Amino acid sequence: MVMRKRLKNLIIFCGAFFIFAPLFVFAQENSFVLKEKQALDLVSIIRKYPLTDAQRDFYDQSIYDADSEYSIKTGAVMLVKQAILQSELDYWLVKMPAEFSKRFIKAVYKIVPAITVGDFSGIIGLIEKYTVEQANKYIDKWMKENKVQIGSGIGKYAFPSFKNNQQVINIPYIIVYSPTGVNKAKIVVEFYSQKPIEPPESRGSAEGNMDWATKTSWPKDRWITSKYNKNNKIEPFIVRVKGQVVKDKYGNFSWDKTVEVKLQQPSVEVEFGEAVPEIDQSDIILSNIQANQSQGFIKDKINEIKKKAQGIIDQVKNFFAIFKPTAQISSFVEPTGDSSPTPEVGKLPDLGGREDQQEDLKNLAQQSQEIADQAEQVVSEPENATTTYEDLLKIKADLEQAIKEKQAELDRLLALASLETPLPTGQATSTDSTSSPQAICSQATTQEPDFDKVIFNEVTWMGSTKSSSDEWIELKNISVKPIDLNGWQIFNKTQGLKIFFTTTTIVSPGGFFLLERTDDNTVPKIKADRIYTGALANIDEMLYLVNSNCVLQDKIKATPYWPEGDNTTKETMERNQFYGWQTSSVVGGTPKAKNSIGKSKPSSGSGSSSGSSKVVEVGLQQQNSTSTASSTEQATTTDSTSTSTGSVQATSSPQVLIVEIQITDGSSTHDFIKLFNQSTSTVVSLSGWQLKKKTSSLNSSLKPNTWRYRISPYEQAKNRK
Repeated sequence: MVMRKRLKNLIIFCGAFFIFAPLFVFAQENSFVLKEKQALDLVSIIRKYPLTDAQRDFYDQSIYDADSEYSIKTGAVMLVKQAILQSELDYWLVKMPAEFSKRFIKAVYKIVPAITVGDFSGIIGLIEKYTVEQANKYIDKWMKENKVQIGSGIGKYAFPSFKNNQQVINIPYIIVYSPTGVNKAKIVVEFYSQKPIEPPESRGSAEGNMDWATKTSWPKDRWITSKYNKNNKIEPFIVRVKGQVVKDKYGNFSWDKTVEVKLQQPSVEVEFGEAVPEIDQSDIILSNIQANQSQGFIKDKINEIKKKAQGIIDQVKNFFAIFKPTAQISSFVEPTGDSSPTPEVGKLPDLGGREDQQEDLKNLAQQSQEIADQAEQVVSEPENATTTYEDLLKIKADLEQAIKEKQAELDRLLALASLETPLPTGQATSTDSTSSPQAICSQATTQEPDFDKVIFNEVTWMGSTKSSSDEWIELKNISVKPIDLNGWQIFNKTQGLKIFFTTTTIVSPGGFFLLERTDDNTVPKIKADRIYTGALANIDEMLYLVNSNCVLQDKIKATPYWPEGDNTTKETMERNQFYGWQTSSVVGGTPKAKNSIGKSKPSSGSGSSSGSSKVVEVGLQQQNSTSTASSTEQATTTDSTSTSTGSVQATSSPQVLIVEIQITDGSSTHDFIKLFNQSTSTVVSLSGWQLKKKTSSLNSSLKPNTWRYRISPYEQAKNRK
């Protein structure tokens, strides 16, 4: 009996070990990760010193040497210090990471030579050749052997620029920590500004304590007139801090001030013109300790595999379309999912005796469809499903391997066919979209646009100084994820302009997509992403952007005139920083580039309608708050239907802005006010908020239908009368 009991306990112990052992071993794999307290403590002492001292020293140097880089260096250090001072400072490695992306690993190894001795010249090239799994094994082994630890996170800073434009910047960082003895270590920390920044006004004197959240003291005036001023923005930069630290018995860090390192006090370096690593939190996949967050990330990766599978199908379709464009190739792939009807398998075009390749391509497309269906099934699975994090990782690995094999097979078949290779995945076709057999999503014309993924960013409805036919349309991805335009549509009021996206066409976050009319000469020296036919009317026009589910994403109304743009000067119509419309200050616009600061006054022909105007001042205020919670916008509207975005006077760093107002003299049910949550990470609840209207005789509160709104980051909400 005793023996049976012991045996039973042994079996239970062994079972528990095998259940939890993988997690235990897994958790030990990346023991080189700095703990959150350690990383944030190191960032804190860096902010206090040497960044604050470097800010003051660079400032002083700029006074004596106006033509030097010191003014812009002061600005860069100030921005990093302000980002650290904000309460939104995040640490990415709070939980144990299961995997890093290769770009994150390469960023780490670029820092390593600054902290330890060795030949690292070939490591970056080696990482390029590795798979992600191999690269992670390499960094894990190297870190342990060299007793090096790493940490990473991000500082976020929202502020009005010196031109009074609201800015939200992210400053990610990487820490490399190398022990040199008991409770001593060398550290190198790099802070990255990945995009040009319109900096804040210089506030506060350079004397006294500069380590305040409200003190942005830097030699802006010197920078403005220097050769380092690039379009009124501080160019992307790297701020690097090096030094040696000691740790006390409570685990707190301070700079090592012992005699042997007296001549090696912490230093600050600022680099411009170098390649800035574009890392973000998506480069770090967390273990199942944080499954709720990491499962969503893995599903995003699986969804990307689905898009790759669809891309292979599109390439096969393009292959047949190029060989015989009149062939009916849209139905030769049979979806395996239950949710879609199974079309009849169409007859493939004659390949001149290459029937084997024809059949192989058909099978390849069918297998890719099966991969896409499997990926779709996984990503659409409810959060409370039984699939574990480890299951998702295995599914991801299996699908990645499968899609890799299918792409290799496609390349082989295309080579055997000895025909022109079809357009690569992600590139739109250049054919006339009006010949497409697709149907227009006319039901979308009655919808209000979602305005949360891809929008119209700039429209040249007036043509160019060379020809009125030189029209072009620019789209922009305003979301934080890549968007596939496959299945999307663009059409105008008369449907004389129809554009159908029928292949995988990826627009990266913040990326532009340029559509040129008739040919690629419409915009000189800039390559079009898509050529289309069909003209825009100068008056009484509508333009619609619809997604693959026939949901309206954006629309432009010219009723009867376009909101902005100048038909005389050929200055384009473009979005301003609050996504309202403005007339570009650049003749010919800014195709595939950031929009201009806007023309200060619309001139004749800009599309403004006639009639007497009325001014309404509207403010948004949080209940029980004495300060304006977002902004006050002076909106000028006309007697006809119009949208306007006037100047904004921000009294504090706002989270929610009034970005669009429509007031009509017809039915009051068509009036609306559009709000925008400019935060990159915070969901704002409007419960208890008020809209305040100021007239000539009194202040009154507008009465919205409901305030049960929660506005996600970079989301817009609209309230109607």
